[in-house]
Amino acid sequence: MNQKKNKIRVAIIGGGIAGLSAAFRIREELRTSHLDHEIVIYEQEKKCGGATQTKQVDGFSLEFGPNGWLSNEPLTAR
Repeated sequence: MNQKKNKIRVAIIGGGIAGLSAAFRIREELRTSHLDHEIVIYEQEKKCGGATQTKQVDGFSLEFGPNGWLSNEPLTAR
């Protein structure tokens, strides 16, 4: 008997660090289970990574990330 296996299709909305991490974890689980799968990441920007990025400027690597300073919290400025 020839049984067709269904392909697992996963859509990830957002290519920031959370979306990329989710896609990675799901891919690893499906690979180890030997399940046929397709994972697609939908991102509105031209690149994935969200606020995180690396730029090369004058031979230096500049790392950018999300704002970690809570400037709207009064205790932060103390």
